[in-house]
Amino acid sequence: MYQVLDHHGAPLGRITLRRRRAFRWGRERWTVEPVAGPVLRGHEGRLVSWLLWWPEGLPVCPLFLVLALMAEIDDGFRPPRRIIWRDTSRRVHLVFRAVAEDYQVLTQDLDPRLVNALIGLHQSSDCPEQAGAQGWYGR
Repeated sequence: MYQVLDHHGAPLGRITLRRRRAFRWGRERWTVEPVAGPVLRGHEGRLVSWLLWWPEGLPVCPLFLVLALMAEIDDGFRPPRRIIWRDTSRRVHLVFRAVAEDYQVLTQDLDPRLVNALIGLHQSSDCPEQAGAQGWYGR
């Protein structure tokens, strides 16, 4: 759980990450609780993507790991990572598209400082290959 504060120390909201257990059903869940506004929840990957990844993608991962260690490929085979943050009425507020490594803010009712904190936490918890060895902080 991360408490997000402004430059005066006043709270902007709270961000929580609930990780999934290794090799078990379930998805990571990100929860954003702004001081003023709706609570947003986002799950990693779409359910359909996970249903396809478990029987087909998981057995392929060791092959991609061996190829990555032999420097034959630059990018590994990863589980579904797309996240859509929604409020309780299922309205979409923020979308992370994993293939493009792109964030889209669809509503203007969220504090941009809270969105920036969420993006920073999300990127530091799941560094893509384009970020380099030190993550996004090395840029």
